[in-house]
Amino acid sequence: MAWPSERAGFFALGVIVFATFLNFFDASVLAMLAERIKASFGLSDSALGFVMGPAGIIAFVFVGIPLSRLVDIYPRKYVLSASVAVLGTITALGGLAQSIGQLIGTRLFVGAGGAANGPGSYSMMADYFRPFRLPLVFALMQLAYIGANAAGTWGGGAMLTFTDSLPERTGVLGLTIFNWQWILIAVGLPGLLAALLFLCVKEP
Repeated sequence: MAWPSERAGFFALGVIVFATFLNFFDASVLAMLAERIKASFGLSDSALGFVMGPAGIIAFVFVGIPLSRLVDIYPRKYVLSASVAVLGTITALGGLAQSIGQLIGTRLFVGAGGAANGPGSYSMMADYFRPFRLPLVFALMQLAYIGANAAGTWGGGAMLTFTDSLPERTGVLGLTIFNWQWILIAVGLPGLLAALLFLCVKEP
């Protein structure tokens, strides 16, 4: 059986790197928002710790891992597209949260939505590339994690500086939006672009 086109494989890899970058960029930026979240919703340190950590992990374990089974059942491009679309949408909805309960709810869904990304991505790459290419491919995939952590620290700081120049609260369609919540909206929306790009990927 002939191997798929490497050109198509590297396009798929580029989309996966972009989607993975967005996922971990969100996590890095959220860490930068910790003090704003704490002040806006009047959280204790323990409650803030739950939002920043266990909230996403709990959903990943009890909901996300079973959802990753979809990778074995349906075409991976559609599972990955849906996963990143959910991640982006729910992250953006966190920017509309009116209470800490709603914010925690969005983080639970973000944790679950990201579960299919890893299994689907590695599975697809293993079918696209010959074994001798995989170390390079997996190294490029790791670049997304490293780049997202670095960019999240720098970019998150830059976005916080910008939003500090905005009014602390803004009324939108009857909702009260804190200035830092615009960052979650801005970080989440590119996930919809990544979802569309996955639909252009050929299933190997």
